[in-house]
Amino acid sequence: MPNVVICNTSPLQYLYQLGYLELLLHFYQQVRIAPAVIRELLAHHAQRYPVCDGMEIQELYDTEHDHYQVLLLGWEDLHRVYQCLLHIDVKDGKIRIQEDRTESGVANELVALGVPKYDIVLAFHAPYKRPYTGFAAESS
Repeated sequence: MPNVVICNTSPLQYLYQLGYLELLLHFYQQVRIAPAVIRELLAHHAQRYPVCDGMEIQELYDTEHDHYQVLLLGWEDLHRVYQCLLHIDVKDGKIRIQEDRTESGVANELVALGVPKYDIVLAFHAPYKRPYTGFAAESS
């Protein structure tokens, strides 16, 4: 029996809807989410964010090192704007949310897509708070 499975969100969504997402742990030690799923999610947020004159949204995808970001940058009057709206890394098979300035919360969206909570780390919380978030409590 294989220890690792790599999949898109379709089978995860069906298992989640049926309430059988935990079956994955029975069959596999680790489930990896394809980077295209994260890119699709970031692109969705980049398109939804309202942009004023003099501002732009940039989507950054480093698929070699598994770093993904959505940035807001430009000028507002005489002030430079450079803001990270969303930053996700994939490390050791876990989706690590470094920054999330979305209204709905990317972690919740990933869960709705069928990603197990044990594969999502809210890295913007201090390590001592993570066990209380309901998501993965991985340290560092």
